[in-house]
Amino acid sequence: MDLIRMSVRAEDASIPMVEEAVGYYGGLYGLGADETERFLVTVEEAVSQVISYGFPGRPDSMFDVSLGIEGLDLVVTISDKGIPYDYESLEGSEESRLSVLLLKGFADGASLTSMGSEGRRQVLRKHLSALPGYARSEPLLQAAPEACPYSPGDFDIHPLRRSEAIEVAQCMYDEFGYTYPHEIVYHPDGFFNAVERGECVSYVATAPDGEVAGHVALVASPSLHGTMELCMGVVRRKYRKCSIMSGLTAAAMERASHMGLRSVNAMPVAYHPFTQKVCNKQGMHPFGFSFNRLNGDLSTSYEQGSRGSLALSAILLSDPHRDIYIRPAVLDIVGYVVDDGDLDRDIYVAGCPVPLEGDSAVTAETDARMGFGRIVVRRTGEDVRPSLRAMDRRLCEQRCEVIEMLIAANEESSVAAYDEAVSLGYFCTGIFCGCDDTDWLLMEKLVFSSVDFGCLETVEPYTGLLELVEEGIPDE
Repeated sequence: MDLIRMSVRAEDASIPMVEEAVGYYGGLYGLGADETERFLVTVEEAVSQVISYGFPGRPDSMFDVSLGIEGLDLVVTISDKGIPYDYESLEGSEESRLSVLLLKGFADGASLTSMGSEGRRQVLRKHLSALPGYARSEPLLQAAPEACPYSPGDFDIHPLRRSEAIEVAQCMYDEFGYTYPHEIVYHPDGFFNAVERGECVSYVATAPDGEVAGHVALVASPSLHGTMELCMGVVRRKYRKCSIMSGLTAAAMERASHMGLRSVNAMPVAYHPFTQKVCNKQGMHPFGFSFNRLNGDLSTSYEQGSRGSLALSAILLSDPHRDIYIRPAVLDIVGYVVDDGDLDRDIYVAGCPVPLEGDSAVTAETDARMGFGRIVVRRTGEDVRPSLRAMDRRLCEQRCEVIEMLIAANEESSVAAYDEAVSLGYFCTGIFCGCDDTDWLLMEKLVFSSVDFGCLETVEPYTGLLELVEEGIPDE
């Protein structure tokens, strides 16, 4: 039964108004003064988290709070579309860890759920013990256990079996809803068939009772030959304290070392440092960024219509010598990547003009769900100007919000493609040196938006590269 719904501003002045409503209805349904006071601590912490972590410095933003009765519980629901966070991410610092402990400790149930394009929903419950028929029971919604009942060695880590694909889909749904970028994981038969075809490598960890506890995958790219992305990493919430992700990742990396790959790459988010730190621990190095890549339908979206940014990192399994040809404007970016990864590369700053021969080899691909397009320039020829302009116009007409351009950078002629890309509004975001056939200069164009560097949070060596990329973006 719904009691009240309200929209409040993301500022501290909203907290007393919410507390007043909770206190009034709690008292109306027999919640004692002491219980009300403790529950108000929970409510205050939850609302404060939304304001502080979801909408930092944005007091004009709005979020919704509703109160209702479900069975014998008073339920407070807080819905927002702020910057992504969850209880585990808040436990990273002492101050926010205390906030989470207060939130969980004084409620009879606390959960935080991604709602995809609808943002995030936080539900707080308080048992109404004064109501007739009340009998104390376990909370309906429970937080992750404080300790795992199993040791890491109790889990069986093995390649995905067809019968387990549905549980993997369920794990991904529990964590991301239907918002994960690699949509194939939600199609169990299709995903397993892709594994059998060699397009994906999938490992699961199963608990002693056979339940799928976690998953990780390697996924190939149609454009980037000789590398696979380490992705689809997920652990069921009740097994979060069991330290199984490291075992899953080790199994996937061991498999990759026997596949003849040049590298394994990952795309950590650029608006929170946790996944960057994970990549650092795996020995990966940053190669570039993909700004505004995640669209507003994804669970990582922090405000309606906003798009999240990613970094591109990789660990090279082999590193053949190559020459790279670039313009002076991107020398600092390319040099940073080469030096940080200790790559066997000679960098040449090409003169102007450069000789062009034959036809260009240019292709394009789109992802309508992501609002993303990619132009791949494998060869730069005499027709590079009309070829790139035609591809760029086509993707803009298809309403791609972000367009990435990959330029094969191991021939001197490639700088002509770079020049044309710049004239079309593209800027350099890095260089990826983890493929079989070439090193790819990374360019990007934001059609309807710009990069909000103030919302990005990085650790070294990502920070150093990000600063160079920002410096290289021309003033509008």
